[in-house]
Amino acid sequence: MPDLFRFDFGTGFITMDGTPRQVWALCGHLRGPLGKLLSNGAAVVGVSTDANGSGTDLAVSLSRGPALADVAVALRPLDPDVSPWSRGDGSEGVALGLACRYCRQTIAWPQEPRPS
Repeated sequence: MPDLFRFDFGTGFITMDGTPRQVWALCGHLRGPLGKLLSNGAAVVGVSTDANGSGTDLAVSLSRGPALADVAVALRPLDPDVSPWSRGDGSEGVALGLACRYCRQTIAWPQEPRPS
């Protein structure tokens, strides 16, 4: 099955297969980290805008990504406006990601449980 979402590193555009008019523009601050995550096997599984009042203009959801402790090394160099974040409430599960404070955009992925 082909990927539903496509990312063009050169333009920063994310498109969805079957809906050529739907295009989201990822900021340049997050473009490099997203490219690294995708080249390491992650896939874009969702894109949303500020429909839920979160204050985020664009949120990109990935299938997987590094543990929080590994983000800075795995995705370096990070732009000064980009910082790692985590959320661990029970209703939505644990998620990790990167946020661009300047552009109000995020990339998020589920936290894989660490093996015991």
